[in-house]
Amino acid sequence: MGKNYVTYLLCNFIHEATVTTADNIVILHYTAYGYLVAERARPYLRTFDLNEDSDFINAIYVNGYSGHNQFILGQWPVRSSINDFWRLVLDDHIAVTIVLHDAQSSRRNFPTFWPTAHCTSARYGPVRVTAVRNTDTSEYTIKTFSIRKYVWNPAESFLSKDCFIMQLIFLKSWPENDDLPKNWTSLVNLIDLTQKWTQKNGKAVRPAFIMSKDGIHRAGLYCSLSLCVEQLSKDGEVDVFNAVRNVKYNRPDLVNKVEFECLYSIVTKHIMHKYLAVADESSMISQGLQATAKEEFEMLQYMASVYGINSSRSQIHNAPLSR
Repeated sequence: MGKNYVTYLLCNFIHEATVTTADNIVILHYTAYGYLVAERARPYLRTFDLNEDSDFINAIYVNGYSGHNQFILGQWPVRSSINDFWRLVLDDHIAVTIVLHDAQSSRRNFPTFWPTAHCTSARYGPVRVTAVRNTDTSEYTIKTFSIRKYVWNPAESFLSKDCFIMQLIFLKSWPENDDLPKNWTSLVNLIDLTQKWTQKNGKAVRPAFIMSKDGIHRAGLYCSLSLCVEQLSKDGEVDVFNAVRNVKYNRPDLVNKVEFECLYSIVTKHIMHKYLAVADESSMISQGLQATAKEEFEMLQYMASVYGINSSRSQIHNAPLSR
């Protein structure tokens, strides 16, 4: 009776989320911006942590063009979930984490979740992270880490011999106050780099973690663009509508109307620049394409309503608990 009562309250509080047991109350401590993930598509933390018995992390799998669960989308870790982020990196052998913000400007308001000094190590729960290399360019900050697991038994804990490398890339060319990217070429180049690190023989072998401050805005646009760029490269054609439909399937609020129109614009410029050798791309997509983008986005919203999915997941009291 008690568990059923708590479950009923939680279901009303978090609206459309599926809650089966009272244990799901742990979600409230991790979701900084009030967005919940679909239970069927979230990653489960499998590595044991002495200080944390939950398998929850506020992230979601998204299929790529060439692979299942090619992306994991999530928010910038809060202090209470930094260890969980590194547990996920270890569990899924994440090849690269793309942070769609600049590291320096973000660290004023968001916690640093990585070792900052060169060749130093930090322990995050059951994971040891060692800073191997740091590279700065005009568009990116690229940090390279070695990831290794602490193996625990009742007598002692020791480091596993197995380790792997993960790249942590911060995007400098997307200012904090801009809702949409102005430097579209840096996004396309970043997608090319990500594919090199995550794919082998044209197939995704390790996932990429795509991170934004709320795990929603910017991240959905980046993944949708990645699907479009890869389809263009492999098939010589592009389907923007189905790329966005795929990205929004598990989290309908990932791409909003403005981002959808921006995606059309970026894909158009990319085609003109790379495939048609047009040097001077228009800064605005044509009125015809704008109309098409508007109609297709309305169709996506309609499809979400037909399947009973709300486009927003809100927990009004959640942010103060997490931040």
